[in-house]
Amino acid sequence: MAKFLCLFLIFCSFVIVTKIVSANSQVVINELLPTPSSGNDWIELFNSSEEDINISGWILDDEGTSTNMLQVPQDTILPKKSYKLFYVSNRLNKSGDTVYLKNGEIEVDRFEYSTTETDVSYGRYPDGGSDWGECTPTAESTNSNCEFPPEPSPQSADDEESNQSSSSNTQSSKSSPKASPMAAKSSPSTSKSTAKTLGEKNISISKLLPTSTPSASPETQENSGSSTKIAGFLTGAGAIFIGASLLFYFWYYKIKNQAKDPIEKKG
Repeated sequence: MAKFLCLFLIFCSFVIVTKIVSANSQVVINELLPTPSSGNDWIELFNSSEEDINISGWILDDEGTSTNMLQVPQDTILPKKSYKLFYVSNRLNKSGDTVYLKNGEIEVDRFEYSTTETDVSYGRYPDGGSDWGECTPTAESTNSNCEFPPEPSPQSADDEESNQSSSSNTQSSKSSPKASPMAAKSSPSTSKSTAKTLGEKNISISKLLPTSTPSASPETQENSGSSTKIAGFLTGAGAIFIGASLLFYFWYYKIKNQAKDPIEKKG
């Protein structure tokens, strides 16, 4: 009887740990609106899995506060591939903040922002993905009209290399003792042209199309790494518990057999 009880406990522990790891990796902060023109700030959660997840008691919190921003009410189920919106009064700082999603003491997800604009949200694109952008608010709906920081184009890199080469040639022309008067006169204008070209900024915000695949930002890679560490920690804890249960099982039967031996010898 004790043998089957130990095996049952080991199995239950494995199932519980697996479910916790799965839930923590599938529920994410999907969108937030720090500066609405009217109403309260809000945060949207998204369940990207194929199963409903119970998020009762989970916590939404921000940086530098002594009290939790919000605790999810009991009996709150987040259906598969669905969204859940939570209003958090005016707790999201307009000048920048870090938002945390926690399951007990486990940090499930986080997002940090530095600036805000009225009625502009921060959201993942696509929903539940690893990349964040500035979006048109879409509460409990698919994120859309998102803009991402620009990336340097190959043409810009070629122009910069050409400008650096031109500047190098100009300096070489100035330092050469055999330079002709005409070259010496023309070099300042070339230097000015080069300096102007180097000082120009070519910044553009690319509109995101549904077919685009944005690259992962350092912050979201950090979030992904954090989720991976959490999953590894929970898996390791489950393995330790299972190992401890097995050791208890073998110890118990060893003691039991030793107790039987004196009786058998007397017989």
